[in-house]
Amino acid sequence: MPTLTKKPDRQALYISLFLYLCYMKNYYLSILALFICQFYTFGGNNLQWKAISPGFDSLNIQLEEAMRSDDTPSQYYPIVNKMYRIAQQKKNDNLLARTLYWESWIQLKNDKDSAETLIKEALEKVDTIQYKYDYARILFNYSNIQISHGKYLQAYLLNKKLEDYFNEIEDYLFLGKTCINIGYILNGLEEYQEPLIYLQKAKEAFIKGNHEIQAIKNELNIANVLSQQGKHEKAIEILNNLLKEDIVQNDTLFLISVIVSTDCMEMTKEMHKKYAQKAYQMAEQLKNEYYLMYTSVNLGGYYLRYDNKHDSALYFYQKAYNYLKKNNDAYITANILQGLSDCYDCLNQSDSAYYYLKYHNLCKDSLAGNNKIIEINKIEGRYAIEKYESELKQAREKTSWHRKMSFLITMSLTTLSLLLCYIFWLLYKKGKINQQLKETENRELSEHLKTETLQNERFQMEIDLKNRKLTSNTLIIAEKNQTLKKLMKEIEALGSEGILPPKYKNSLTKDIKNHLASDDEWQFFKIHFEKVHPDFFTALKNKYPTLSENELHLCAYIRIGMSSKQIASMLSVLPETINMARYRMRKKMEVEQETSLEDFLRTL
Repeated sequence: MPTLTKKPDRQALYISLFLYLCYMKNYYLSILALFICQFYTFGGNNLQWKAISPGFDSLNIQLEEAMRSDDTPSQYYPIVNKMYRIAQQKKNDNLLARTLYWESWIQLKNDKDSAETLIKEALEKVDTIQYKYDYARILFNYSNIQISHGKYLQAYLLNKKLEDYFNEIEDYLFLGKTCINIGYILNGLEEYQEPLIYLQKAKEAFIKGNHEIQAIKNELNIANVLSQQGKHEKAIEILNNLLKEDIVQNDTLFLISVIVSTDCMEMTKEMHKKYAQKAYQMAEQLKNEYYLMYTSVNLGGYYLRYDNKHDSALYFYQKAYNYLKKNNDAYITANILQGLSDCYDCLNQSDSAYYYLKYHNLCKDSLAGNNKIIEINKIEGRYAIEKYESELKQAREKTSWHRKMSFLITMSLTTLSLLLCYIFWLLYKKGKINQQLKETENRELSEHLKTETLQNERFQMEIDLKNRKLTSNTLIIAEKNQTLKKLMKEIEALGSEGILPPKYKNSLTKDIKNHLASDDEWQFFKIHFEKVHPDFFTALKNKYPTLSENELHLCAYIRIGMSSKQIASMLSVLPETINMARYRMRKKMEVEQETSLEDFLRTL
């Protein structure tokens, strides 16, 4: 049986994208698992809700039970509407806050912005003193929204506070989910050691609260994090045990996730094929287009890279492409287009391969800026959490220090020697704290420099993209002019041969000349060029007033990266003419020989 020591990076990305149902693509398998556990384990302790109104409380319990099960949230709008009517009749802000909380739960999956608006209104209405549990549940939903928006620091701070609260009131279900949230955040920031600690805490909480389903499903989170740490054998052992559980077998969506995770960790070709096909078949039985799209990509990638069955691979990539129209996702779009291009290339259909590769590159360019922003958010989030933990640690140390000082002052009446020893120890401790503060400041400066570098790279990418678009439009106009000139010559020839009457010949020639007018085209180019480089012409004229208007035009074309051949083609002149003009401009601007004209113009 052949063994695969390591799967190709692209294939690993395809598999991880199947699990990308939450927020970002680069968190690999554990991101989905953390989200799935939250989605499937929504619920709480009904006894924690403080009674307000019997009719309203019964509706509240119905929604609580619905949240525990895997029912579709949108079907519970009628119950929420009843709750709104009761809240309005009673004129009770806390009833309204609970209703807003439940409506935000319904909206959370499909419309996060609306859910955020509702949850913020609930925070304004709730009595945080009399109804602490309501406040905690609302904050929990709010933290989930913060996570979905990539606001990791805010979500982290909220969940750390909620962890203490749920532990204090012994709500082990939400304590476990809060620990999962913290693990999710740390995993998203690529802190791969800490998530496992919080997932183990979640497991202990679920077991302590007798929440068997949640404890079992949390095992998928643990397995994926172990896999990220390189402990594949332990991870596969956990996943194989999960596949034997009746709870997992009876939950199709979760079962697919377990199968795909197992597929990603298996190191043999045969097992990889088995799990890839099984995940696809189950998604097909479920008739879930979103899951079908990702499992089709996964299976197509297997046939393309392991079995070399290019027709089969193309079939599944095309199927995924069809589902993409209804489930648009920028990240999976790029990979589907790449897969289609590779399939057609292997089938020697170069035109189709080029077609999909071209659109893949466009999609990839559009994602590049987003990836930079994501990376910046990661850096800022990691730094902010480290700073928070450092400050928390220092606060605890200072508190401990004050306690020790009080104790030593009391003991100083009996022994002066102990007090002197403690003072020396205290000075040492204080110096250590100051050193830690300096190290924190140095890290802050380093992270700030990294952030600025990434931002500058993103801005440069945006300028380069606009330059490419401007060059492309200019070349298209040049090609149009050449075509019109060629057409005008043919009309002249037809007129000379008597085939085309002079009346029509003159009319056509006039129309073509009107469309060949270069002033409008230059004005069009100049308007778009100045949007990208607003001060270019002003700086050039002020510094080199002897440059002619044509030379200014030529400088603009060179600035956007056009070659001499492209400029000559656009202006209908020989490349030698352009090279001579470049030479004259170099002399006027006194450009050193070792400096290229393109680089020189970029400095303006």
